[in-house]
Amino acid sequence: MSFRDIVLGSNVFIPSRVDYKNAILRSQLAIITFVVAICYVFIDIYHGITGNEPYYLAVATLAVVTVILNRFQKYRLATVVFLLSINFFIFYFSIIDPFESGVFMFFAVCSLMAFALLGFRHRTLAFAFIFLSVTLFLASYWVDFNFLEKRTYSKDYLQFSYTINFLVTLTCSISIMYFLMDLHYHSQKSMAEKNDQLQKANAELDRFVYSASHDLRAPLSSLLGLIEVAKLDHAGIDHYMDMMKTKIHDLEAFIKEIISYSRNARTDIKKQPINLKQIVDEVTEALAFSVGNPNVRIENVVPDDMVVCTDILRLKIVLANLIDNSLKYRDEKKEKPFIRIEAGERDDVMVIVVIDNGLGIDHIYLDKIFQMFFRASEHSKGSGLGLYIVKEALNKINGSIQVESDPGAGTTFMVKIPS
Repeated sequence: MSFRDIVLGSNVFIPSRVDYKNAILRSQLAIITFVVAICYVFIDIYHGITGNEPYYLAVATLAVVTVILNRFQKYRLATVVFLLSINFFIFYFSIIDPFESGVFMFFAVCSLMAFALLGFRHRTLAFAFIFLSVTLFLASYWVDFNFLEKRTYSKDYLQFSYTINFLVTLTCSISIMYFLMDLHYHSQKSMAEKNDQLQKANAELDRFVYSASHDLRAPLSSLLGLIEVAKLDHAGIDHYMDMMKTKIHDLEAFIKEIISYSRNARTDIKKQPINLKQIVDEVTEALAFSVGNPNVRIENVVPDDMVVCTDILRLKIVLANLIDNSLKYRDEKKEKPFIRIEAGERDDVMVIVVIDNGLGIDHIYLDKIFQMFFRASEHSKGSGLGLYIVKEALNKINGSIQVESDPGAGTTFMVKIPS
């Protein structure tokens, strides 16, 4: 069992990195407190000092209670109980122990703890605890509490105690500063990644607007031209109407791709168990006659009971675009054109393979086909958005895709999705 499982619980998931690191730090500080308290019990026994044991055990109990509250996800309560109690225990020892023991140094650690554990969201409470630590320090240093018996220790004990208190203060301070540095680093890293994503999105948006406007205007211009020609040549009206119908279908297909692109970019990820064979059947049935060639044999050889836990929207987008591509770029010269969909699980990764014996893709284009609006062939019938959308959809669900193809022999797409 890992340290994380011990202090947080094996089935506890904390989505926020800040809250997760905060919970780990809280437990680390509580464990350090526990260890120091128990060590002082034995140190006092070794030096023949008695009377402090109940207080040391109370501090150790406080540390255990803090870890337990942490495991039950009572994070704020754990912080408040820990900070409040530890301040007053330090105050007590600062009163009864000589100044040379160095107990007062823990007030500085308490102030850092308040900043780190409560954070900016609860800064008012954090400053309240800092004010408490400063007040208790000043009171312990300047006020004479005659009703409490001050203890007398040997010079060796005081030197030893001061050394331990300094090292514990230093260890806790370093842990807290490392925690703050880690948050700062990951915050900067996250911001840099978001800036990169924003720059990528802006560049893609510019390209998308330019290319999309061209692809939308081309069919419309053709339609206008065909209408004018049809007015002059009434005899060929049926032929012109068929051509118009084709252009409208092209326009409709492009609009569907734009909708898929938008849905993938804006829709939240919702993972759920999915029967893969059923989804493949749904997609293939919807696409079977979309290109007007029912002679292409579509083989769904996915096992009946194969289940993948992923986002159904993205999975459908990926399958629809890959199968549609295979239908569009079938080889009309082949006697038995086919598309075969296979699947299997390897090392907790679902592998989906879409194989066809179509026209294939030239090797020089294989590293470019997933770019926005890239068309790999002079026979290209789509907008060049399909495979780009596939890549982006897989990125959303932490998947990947590979392609193998030979001109005239066909193409194989291998999709990998964490299961």
